Amino acid sequence: MSRRMNLIANVWFVLMLVLVVVFVTALAISTFSDIFARTIAQGERAGRIIMVDHTGTFCKIWRIQISAGQEGVMSQTWDFTIEDPTLVEVAQKAMRNKAEVIITFDKTILSRYCRSRDIGGDFVRSIVAVEP
Repeated sequence: MSRRMNLIANVWFVLMLVLVVVFVTALAISTFSDIFARTIAQGERAGRIIMVDHTGTFCKIWRIQISAGQEGVMSQTWDFTIEDPTLVEVAQKAMRNKAEVIITFDKTILSRYCRSRDIGGDFVRSIVAVEP
């Protein structure tokens, strides 16, 4: 009977040890992702919004892409993530009207899961349409 009791005690010990390790690991990941998710830069980009996209396999995020340069000419593009639903409407309207916009954004090194499709990210703070 004592061998069986030792086996049960060992199983419980291993189970508790695994749970503690999982908990500590999750806590560490959460803490470090918050530390590294800080804004490392802020900036502005000007151009035309050429894509507004609501995509994601597990978590849906709003993304936009802007292009700098003349229409029909090869130009540089930038991807941004929108977290504010009111900015999505502004972006869709600017894209439909083919309006020039100035986007103010924050850049992060590391973003939490389901916040951006990239490890880091450029997150839109404001979108202002520029009058021609």
